[in-house]
Amino acid sequence: KTRTLTSRLINLIEQGVRANEICALTFTNKAAREMLLRIEKSLTEDRKPLISTFHSLGAKILREEAWLLERNSRFVIFDDHDSMGLMIKIVKAAGIKNPDLGPAYFSQKISEIKNGKIALNELKKSESPEDKTILQVFRRYENDLSKNNAFDFDDLIEKVVKVFKSYPTVLKKYERRFPYLLVDEYQDLNNKQYDLIKLLAGKT
Repeated sequence: KTRTLTSRLINLIEQGVRANEICALTFTNKAAREMLLRIEKSLTEDRKPLISTFHSLGAKILREEAWLLERNSRFVIFDDHDSMGLMIKIVKAAGIKNPDLGPAYFSQKISEIKNGKIALNELKKSESPEDKTILQVFRRYENDLSKNNAFDFDDLIEKVVKVFKSYPTVLKKYERRFPYLLVDEYQDLNNKQYDLIKLLAGKT
């Protein structure tokens, strides 16, 4: 399927589409590198398409738009180890004693919120003590990320979707930058990846 996507990309360039107006998204850095190598012979100018993973694209966009999320362009990206370290501090500070509600549990729940598996609005309406605790930890976690000028890995897609939905002029800028959008393994998209593609494709 990656080969099919590469063929489509080459076909667009051969039809006269400017390479830098094309954004091709895949799931792994390896696939992105392979695609770029395959199309290099078809490039007749210095312009190149953006061939990227979803998360790398998100990071590029956030470098430009981080100020809209109370960060600056020098933000750091927390990996799983960094995120867990922060979560351990938050859970300890909150005085949560329930052994079933440890840092790993809250990390999983926050990831599910950011990936669209748990609806944040529904969580806010819930009267469940456990849901209220999840919301409390989520808010503290998000606040601490902001204070550290940081995003976690899930933010690289979730926060871009948030910016696009909140600032239509910013979304329009990227729609114009990449009028041609190609997606590898489309059927494997999660909720937020689908939202990102739908927004970029102008199907809001």
